[in-house]
Order: sequence, then structure tokens, then C-alpha cells
Amino acid sequence: MVELPSDLPVPLADVETAQRIAEAARTGRPVDRSPTLEQLLAAFGADPGTGPGTRVRVERALALAGVAVSPPLADAVEGSRVFLTPGRGPRKRRRARALILGLLVLAVVIGGVTAAALTFADDDGDDRASSLPAGTTSTSSATSVPTTTSPAASTSTSAATSGTTGTTDTTAAAAVAEAEKERAAEEKRDAAAERKAARQRREKAAADRRRAEARRRVVVSVTPREPTYLCAEDGRGRVLYEGTLSRKRIFRAPTVRLNVGASSALVKVRGNVFALRGSPAGVVARAGDRRPQALASGQRPSC
Repeated sequence: MVELPSDLPVPLADVETAQRIAEAARTGRPVDRSPTLEQLLAAFGADPGTGPGTRVRVERALALAGVAVSPPLADAVEGSRVFLTPGRGPRKRRRARALILGLLVLAVVIGGVTAAALTFADDDGDDRASSLPAGTTSTSSATSVPTTTSPAASTSTSAATSGTTGTTDTTAAAAVAEAEKERAAEEKRDAAAERKAARQRREKAAADRRRAEARRRVVVSVTPREPTYLCAEDGRGRVLYEGTLSRKRIFRAPTVRLNVGASSALVKVRGNVFALRGSPAGVVARAGDRRPQALASGQRPSC
């Protein structure tokens, strides 16, 4: 998240401009995410020759729209490109949050201006009354009325100003709390979605590995009807089984070569029966072959 001064006022026009730039960076072309410094400042009606306060204001508006700027605008030189990184999450919630923060800043500014205007008007009235010469009234002697400010009126004005400022502060604090609550909830949802996506990617990768492994192996089963001798090896000299077979055995390897003592044994390759010819009988099955083949006596494995 971009860290900038939290008390820097950002006009609503800058927030709206930042929202449009964030939308273009999120859904547009790569060039929309790497404008020049001049192009970015021109979008906000500024130029590189302005003071650093303008760059900070622009970067603050982009931060409210969820866009990180690299390098910081204060460090960017004229003619160079800056890179915009829009945040994740639903765009409607980000637009609403930026609008809430913009309205919050506007409310604080209006409240401060109103309070200052009331205070200035009160002080100005007191100065005018005190500047009159002694014994002089503001109108003719026939209709003269002393120009004074009663303590009750002054107290009422101060109370009204204090009440306006207090209400503005309460509204601002509530809006900030609501925006922070929404941001925390959004980050929590994004984290949960990322964990789910990562889990789904791992499961898919594991399933792809299993399917690829299955395509590289052939499955051969031997079921004896009576105890019989069996020698099985993987085609590279590694013995898979050797001895008297009395129960069903299953072999999985890229290549399976068998030397079966009795032709009465039931041999299946990929679930299909392969009829043995004579006793003993030899069989070879490969993962890349469509059908197994019989082995002559000199080609049969000897364990």
C-alpha cells in the first residue's frame, strides 16, 4: 500500500481522474500502465515544473484509487516512465471507497472553512466596534444605538462553531472507520480467494502428473488358476517378481516382460486378456505399443 501524508487534501476532481487511470491500468494495454511523468501529471492538469506538493497530491489521489506508483513521483525525472500497479479486488468497491474518502476530505475542508469564516466575522465585528472614537456612535445622535457585542451572543457564536466542528470530526471519524473496515474485509476476501486458487492449482498439477505418469506406464496383471512359475522384469533387467505365483499380481512399469510357466494363467494387459500359447510362454507389453507381443523362448526373461 502506498504510504503518503494522511492529512493532505485531495480534490474530488483528482480522485475521479485517478479512478479513470486505475481503470485503464487494470484493464487496458501495457502502455497504459507505464506512462511518462509528463503524461501522468498532464492528466491531472499539472506539469513537471510545478513544486513537489503537486506530485505528492497526484500520488495521494492515485493511492486513494488503489494504484501504486514506481518510482515515487518525487524521485521521477522528466522524460522518464513511471509504472502503475493497480490493486486487486472488485472495482465497484474500490471506486466507492475512493469516493467516500474524497467526500470525507471535502467535508473536512468545508467544515474548516465554515469555522474560520464564523471566527473571522466575529473578530471583524469586534474590531470595527473598538475602532470607533470615544463618544462616537455609528449613526446620528437621534437614532444612535451603542455598537456592542453581548457576552451571550459571543457565547452562542462560539458554541455554534464548536458544534459544527465537533459534528464534522465525528462524521469524518465514522467515515474513516467504515472505510478501514471495508478495506480489511476486502483484503480478507482477497486472501481467501488467493488461497483457494493456489489449492486448485496444486490439485490440478497433481492430477496432470498422475495422468502423465499413467500414460508412461503399462498395467499388466497375472492371475494363476494353479500355482505356476513366473518371472517378471521391467525390460531394463530390474526384476519385478520371481518365484511360484499362487495369487494375482499386478505390475506397472513402462515395459513389462513375463515368462509364465503354465499357459493356464490369465494374463491381462490394460484390462484386455492376452492368450498364452504353450507352456512356458513369454509376453512383452510396452506403454507406447497398442498391443502386447508374444516372446519366443530365446527372448523370454530369466530371473
